[in-house]
Amino acid sequence: MIPLRDNIGESGASPAALAICALILLAGILLPDGNIWAALLASFGAWIFAPTPVRDLGAIPVLLIAAVGGGIAWWVTHASNSAVGVWAPLASTGAIALVHFLKHPRARVIGLAPIPYRTSLTEAPSVVVIIVWAAAAVILTLVVQTR
Repeated sequence: MIPLRDNIGESGASPAALAICALILLAGILLPDGNIWAALLASFGAWIFAPTPVRDLGAIPVLLIAAVGGGIAWWVTHASNSAVGVWAPLASTGAIALVHFLKHPRARVIGLAPIPYRTSLTEAPSVVVIIVWAAAAVILTLVVQTR
């Protein structure tokens, strides 16, 4: 399944949510030891999970939540001499996904199931998508760091 958006609300991503996705992408690229693949994965997670908290809380609180998540990851990785640019954007998106889950625990993520000759839209619980996204992010980040 390729996740597209959540099922909360009818409107798509606001310009503020798109700006948060772009900021996370830029942070992942421009921070020391940044990696484009980890930054794209973090931005993709923000694309899925940021629009609903932005509609619920506003752009500034969600941006502050993302900054705190990234700041904590920066502090931990900087203290352990790890790659700051790889973990900080993923932690920012993880903080946004946590807020999304806490505000809407029964939300579902609409995704595209690309089965040959039978492609369709399907829904999965957001907690499952968050867990799969986080696992993919950690695995990708560990692979990137070992190179």
